[in-house]
Amino acid sequence: MTIYYVANTRSNGAADGLSEQTPFSSLLRINELTLGPDDAVLLQRGSVFENEFLHLHGSGSEGHPIRISCYGDESLPLPCIAVNGYGVWQQDYGAPIGGAPHKNSGPVSTALLLMDMSYVEVSNLEITNRRIEDDNGLDAQGCAFNSLAAMDRTGVAVIAQDAGTVNHIVLQQLNIHDVEGNIYNKHMANGGIQILAHMPTQLRDGAVNRSGRNGVKAGTKAGTKAGTATVTKTGALTKLPAEVPVSRFNDIRITECFVQRTRRWGIAVGYTAWLNVIDRGKRDAQGHWTNTFNYGDGSIADAVLQQYGATNVRIDHNIVEDAGGDAITVMYALKPYVDHNVSRRAAQYIRSDLYCETTNDRVAAAIWPWRCKNALFEYNEAYDTLNADCGNGDGQAWDADFGDGTLYRYNYSCGNSGGTVMFCEDKAVHSEFAYNTAVGDHMGAIDIPKNPDAWIHHNTFVLVEDCDPLRLDRATGTAIVEHNSFICDNSPAVRNDAYDDCDQYTNDPYVNEPYNEVQGEQYDETQDDSNTLSNINTINSDIFDDTYPRACDGNCTEYFDDTTVEGGIPLRTTCWHPEDSHVQWNANIYVGFSDIPSDDCQALPCFGRE
Repeated sequence: MTIYYVANTRSNGAADGLSEQTPFSSLLRINELTLGPDDAVLLQRGSVFENEFLHLHGSGSEGHPIRISCYGDESLPLPCIAVNGYGVWQQDYGAPIGGAPHKNSGPVSTALLLMDMSYVEVSNLEITNRRIEDDNGLDAQGCAFNSLAAMDRTGVAVIAQDAGTVNHIVLQQLNIHDVEGNIYNKHMANGGIQILAHMPTQLRDGAVNRSGRNGVKAGTKAGTKAGTATVTKTGALTKLPAEVPVSRFNDIRITECFVQRTRRWGIAVGYTAWLNVIDRGKRDAQGHWTNTFNYGDGSIADAVLQQYGATNVRIDHNIVEDAGGDAITVMYALKPYVDHNVSRRAAQYIRSDLYCETTNDRVAAAIWPWRCKNALFEYNEAYDTLNADCGNGDGQAWDADFGDGTLYRYNYSCGNSGGTVMFCEDKAVHSEFAYNTAVGDHMGAIDIPKNPDAWIHHNTFVLVEDCDPLRLDRATGTAIVEHNSFICDNSPAVRNDAYDDCDQYTNDPYVNEPYNEVQGEQYDETQDDSNTLSNINTINSDIFDDTYPRACDGNCTEYFDDTTVEGGIPLRTTCWHPEDSHVQWNANIYVGFSDIPSDDCQALPCFGRE
């Protein structure tokens, strides 16, 4: 066990780094080491490592992790790694990764890089990765901030590639802010925290040959042998050479981190080149992946993600503010648990006047999964996801995207520009949204484009003026909507945008909030979980003033033909069954509507006053 100390104070170049009195003066010395079980790297509080980075080597072992943290006077700020576009490495997934297509290789600037490292715990660091611009707003490569060619940047990147399963990565109490990466690239190591799996070197397209000796070659029918690998009739790999382990993750924890102003992502865990296997990717006659996939009916077998995806993932008690795109996403994971997180003002740059060099992937929501099985999201909060009215094709708080068995429960949303929850098309199956509260989201609370089986129950939706129960412009799916409360709030809708309007870009000033103070206010581990969110399936009395329509006694027929209730408060009119939708309404409470769904025979319509 060795503890290495680093401080950016001037010291003797021969300092051994083995004590607080003889610290290394540069992170470069750490990058030259191979770390092992129980080793630690401690950075001095108050130090700022300008234009430096940590790209580490080695691994801990079970029960004996490598620790990366801080030391020194606790009254001083956390040590800061301010990489400023340095720390460039070459990322390469080694296979196409979907999209139209998504970028899968290129140079990336990363402050903290863990490549093929297991049993590592990182805590109590500040990390930034700012652009350095000239007077014309261009970086050293001559790129504007919204150029497709702008540098991809990361605060923390964790990569699995040639070491099989990467086990036990803990990121705790990190203050990551102003990571000014590419606004377009979703799945490069581009954002605050990115945890990604590449294809092993031996199985990359460039390593594939006709004999399959060093890789795999697609067969033409099910069960065809290619070297030592078996492929299906679609060309998807079903059995790997024994000497080539799958690059994947197990036991990932991201907790109590404060992530601000990062682009594109805030926190993203699990994207993988193995999607070519999980999603039954096709190969051409030469054995190369073709970036075409067969998602089947959307369902995912547990065994597939156990072998090729991420397992034992938890993302909890984090705050993500002003993300350029999505705030928190977990992908290709089995039973991930995402809880007690807060997103504020996500999708800053997902707008047509800024995101203008391509329209690909101009969508972002706050907290959601992609191609996960039985993902659980609870006790999260999402506020003011931006720009659904300015070119963002999503803008919701929650999105049950392509995947199997997503469950949202006990969450709270407010002010999200694209609505409360989306059930995204026909490959998002067995999705459930229950016991959540939404206040003042926009466009439409429930968004069901082409979805086959959404189940929405026991939620409370307080609907402002511009929000219908369904997002009517694309309500083309099937859903059961039961035992919910839909309450009209007819006060004018107010959007909390970061920009003055769709044509004017105004950046918020930088505010360096003390990390420990922010976290201390936000999280108190002594609190019971039931009290950590405001308004869990309840509506506070202060939402309603004396003029708000109160619940009636059930005898509301007198209001059926009225457009207003006593006192001049208008009743809401909406379309309960848009064309091409198949929604079953059952036993819901409706407050402030001029009518109710005709098929909701057990409804409690509360149109007016007692």
